[in-house]
Amino acid sequence: MQDNYPQEFDEQFIDEAWLKMHQLLDKEMPVQPKRRAAWWLWLLAGLLLLVILGGAGYYLYHSSKSPEPSSSVALPTASLEGHVDAAQADLQPKSQGSLSEQKGNGIQNTSPEQTKAEMAGPKVVSDTERQSIKPISSFDTRLEEETTYSNNLAIKEPVEGRNAPVAQPYELVGPKAANNRGLSPLTFLPEKADQIRPNTKEVHSDGLPQPTYRKPAVLKLAAEGGAYFSGASAPDGLSAGLALESRPRKSRFYLRTGAFFRLYKEELKTEENMLHLENTFSKAPQPDGSVVNSTSKLSASSIITAARYIQFPLTAGYQMSPRLSLEAGLQAGVLLSSDATSSWRLIDQPNTSQGPRQEDNTIFEFKHGAGNDKLNRTSLGLIAGIAYRPGLRTSLRLSYQYGLSDILASSREKAYIRRLHLSIAYYIIQ
Repeated sequence: MQDNYPQEFDEQFIDEAWLKMHQLLDKEMPVQPKRRAAWWLWLLAGLLLLVILGGAGYYLYHSSKSPEPSSSVALPTASLEGHVDAAQADLQPKSQGSLSEQKGNGIQNTSPEQTKAEMAGPKVVSDTERQSIKPISSFDTRLEEETTYSNNLAIKEPVEGRNAPVAQPYELVGPKAANNRGLSPLTFLPEKADQIRPNTKEVHSDGLPQPTYRKPAVLKLAAEGGAYFSGASAPDGLSAGLALESRPRKSRFYLRTGAFFRLYKEELKTEENMLHLENTFSKAPQPDGSVVNSTSKLSASSIITAARYIQFPLTAGYQMSPRLSLEAGLQAGVLLSSDATSSWRLIDQPNTSQGPRQEDNTIFEFKHGAGNDKLNRTSLGLIAGIAYRPGLRTSLRLSYQYGLSDILASSREKAYIRRLHLSIAYYIIQ
């Protein structure tokens, strides 16, 4: 009996084939329950977050206080009494010589009028010279004097009407003090320092301002972002997070840790199942002249396209120069989510009257976010690289991440996170 409706039998065959394929897929690829991350990783993440927040708070609290002056800088103390005593000692006559010596210009009078009586006779001191050895606070600033000679003695007397009261000849303090030249050293005494140097912000108990400096911070917090490269093409991963550095003073070694969100893009084939289909209603001629049933292959595969992790690196660094450092350490991570693409394809589809032969015919393809059961929940790797600081608050890092643990849950396939990482950091707390 000849079949007048071959298309009806073909549809029935296809329905039976789809049913068998679903049964096979359910058997070979059962839905696995979601596995949760190890408890110790969540505990480590919480402790690390507390350390970062505590360190930042501790630094902000103590950085608000004014820094203490350096103990290595010891400035001499000054007092008014010491300056006055030194000034009086300089004004005392060093030797008892002739009264005809002119003390104003420092030149000795060697005129022939000097007699033996002047050299060997009793000393007579004039009122003017008595005034010259008075305390410095009682100096008289008379403008002109007249010199008279009596009994071979030089006597200086002031001009009448010019015995003005004592006054400061210059403005030693105030806004115009810097314009005066030849200021007396007494103007730089402690009580005048705050007026002559008005920009000094800190005056200590001894009266003299001491130099202060800002001590380098032991803990430094930085915001960091970067990209991953596995080849010369476009970036196939992104990274962003916070980093905390501990730099002991007077040491080249330091520790660096932090918490980072990282996105890895890579096509990882997790599973692939092949289903052979034989159509008894479709015949395919062979080269030897025989006729056999046509067969097809149905491939059901799932590919991971993206994975998101939160990772916690712990590295040790050595500062080779003020700008260049070497870093190496470990990095642990926890899987957050992943994206997968599932597809069904017909392979080696035979020739039909409806169209030409197709080597790879995709029946359908869809993307979903249910790929977590195909990946391991934890990851572990090594990182090593160099750090360069072009400025005070910026840092560039070039490192290589070498994965130690397999990220795929399948026992037949293996995959590791191994790629180059380029990042830039900005120090929030310096």
